[in-house]
Amino acid sequence: MCRRCGGRPDGCWVEDAQSLSVGEVDSLTQALRGMIMIAIPEVAAAADRHLKGDIPRVCALVGLTDQYVNLGGRT
Repeated sequence: MCRRCGGRPDGCWVEDAQSLSVGEVDSLTQALRGMIMIAIPEVAAAADRHLKGDIPRVCALVGLTDQYVNLGGRT
C-alpha cells in the first residue's frame, strides 16, 4: 500500500511507475507533438463555425495560438 495515497482507488501510481529511456521519452514527445499538430486545424475549423467575438471561439483561438508558439511557431 502506498504511503502517499493510503491505497485509495484514485490514489497515486508512482510506486508502479517505470522509468522511461531517453529514446522512449523522445518517441512519446514526438507522438504528442504530432497529435497536437493534427488537432490544431481541426480546432481552428470548429472555432470558425462560431461567430466572431463568441467566447468559445476566442478561447479556442487563444489556445491555438499558445500551442503554435509552444511548438516553435511564430505569431
